[in-house]
Amino acid sequence: MGRRPVTSWANRHRSGYRRRRAQPLTASLRKFCVRPPEGRREKGAKQVILVDSSVWIDFFRGRNTAAVDQLSELLDEAAAPIAIADLALFEVLRGFRHERDYIAADRVMRALDVVMIGGDAICRAAAQHYRELRSRGVTIASPIDMLQATYCIEHNHALLHNDSDLDAM
Repeated sequence: MGRRPVTSWANRHRSGYRRRRAQPLTASLRKFCVRPPEGRREKGAKQVILVDSSVWIDFFRGRNTAAVDQLSELLDEAAAPIAIADLALFEVLRGFRHERDYIAADRVMRALDVVMIGGDAICRAAAQHYRELRSRGVTIASPIDMLQATYCIEHNHALLHNDSDLDAM
């Protein structure tokens, strides 16, 4: 993932990093999230937001995107519980070339809940979603993205992403 040192969200704020003032969380997440139908959410259940590897990679590379701003806001304000899928964690951590960057990123990731997104039911549902999208002329390139989005739909979680493939879902 390059030679830039990894800076945590806390270090960005100490070093004068200024993010744009984001829209209110609920309105701005709509643009970047795969969301389940509202009727499927249990009353009083707090929504978990899975953060896709596309957002984490941009975050660790220091890119200034709207999705990274949302992630920074979620980390700063603890507005909602955030988590990462096990396979997305693999995607993020495998890209670090330097040990110190890997260690710093791993330290941040260890603070998150890790969700196992595979299993028989999710795999079958993901295959069905994939086939349905293909019949409409939409192809999702990454099987991990397909599993992750299906997991979010089936478990009533939001998915914060910066991946055009997932916009089709």
